[in-house]
Amino acid sequence: MSSYAIMNEHWLIVSWVMVQSESERSLEAMYQEMAKRNNDAGVEKGGCHWVDRSCYNPNIVVKLDLFHCLQRFSRECTTEHHPLFSTFCQLLSAAFSVVDQEDLKKLKEAYEFCGIVPANPTKQHIWEHCRTRIPQPTELLDRVEKVMKHFYLSKDPNDTPLFKPSMLKTWRIQRVHILRGCLSDPELSEGIMYRYGGTLQLNHVPGEGAKVPIWIPVRGTSQQEGYHFHQAQWVTGNLVSTELFQAQGMTGVVS
Repeated sequence: MSSYAIMNEHWLIVSWVMVQSESERSLEAMYQEMAKRNNDAGVEKGGCHWVDRSCYNPNIVVKLDLFHCLQRFSRECTTEHHPLFSTFCQLLSAAFSVVDQEDLKKLKEAYEFCGIVPANPTKQHIWEHCRTRIPQPTELLDRVEKVMKHFYLSKDPNDTPLFKPSMLKTWRIQRVHILRGCLSDPELSEGIMYRYGGTLQLNHVPGEGAKVPIWIPVRGTSQQEGYHFHQAQWVTGNLVSTELFQAQGMTGVVS
């Protein structure tokens, strides 16, 4: 038995159920109940649903979460200690995400205003203050394929390859996801992938030039991962009855 949660774009839990398996058949009742609640409340149903697996469904726009996709590639590397591992992960991540150049320009200007030279924004600052997009299938495939070809036969000085032999199979599977559009951002109205979270003063420096926007992504399952961490704290052991587990889970959801 496992738990399954759905969060909305504001990271609020809108449904939490216990299921025997995470198959479409097991989750069908939950989907129907969600649709009924939306209809009763006169609320339009969600346009997209991001998941960590089983991203193909002809009846709903389901997107594969980028974090879990990247994780599938990193697991096919021989070791995290390989000298090329870090570079590969960085370039692969950059291939999937295109940073908004206007946002990046404003962030660099804020760096210069704060006297940070050279004005090379950190990955964390880019993630917080710059919007990104995941390209459409044709462009995305080209970007990712270039990275895979560059590293495919790479080895370290000890002749240890970066990739396991099974990487080729993983790439073929992920290539299908890319071509299906499972990872690309939906072509909706501008700004739909982010919520505006106000502004902050970079490095606490006063002045208009140090003010940068905060962008909160509504795509992906990153907040779900945080929810999973807290969920693990509710369960007191691995020998707990179904009723007690459900009670502990509901206590966590409510609190």
